[in-house]
Amino acid sequence: MPLIHDSNLLATKVENGYPRMSPPVTSHDNEDNIPGFHTLSSALEKLDKNIEDRFKRIWARLDELEKKVSNVEKSIPNAKKIEFHVHGRIQNIFAHDLDTFKRKLAKELREELKLQLPIYGLDGDELAKAIGK
Repeated sequence: MPLIHDSNLLATKVENGYPRMSPPVTSHDNEDNIPGFHTLSSALEKLDKNIEDRFKRIWARLDELEKKVSNVEKSIPNAKKIEFHVHGRIQNIFAHDLDTFKRKLAKELREELKLQLPIYGLDGDELAKAIGK
């Protein structure tokens, strides 16, 4: 017998060409009367347990890694000084690159001013000297 689901989500059995309505499953029904409930419930419990076990393993691994990092930091003398030195060096490199970029940009702008200002009757060399080196 084929099952048809109507708009009210009630299972309908077709017998002799006429639909016969089965009673809807309500929250008051006994769980034993719901087909597959226990199978689904136990599958969800196993899934929850599996996920919980995975998280426990991940957290344990993270704790291990944190301890290893801590041990490495303790074993290196002056670890904080090295970290600050490296960080400072990186900042110096960026600052140097930024200064170089600013100087190059200023030079290009001065050259552009020298070309554009005479069009308007202004002296480009004097203005360029006034705004930058």
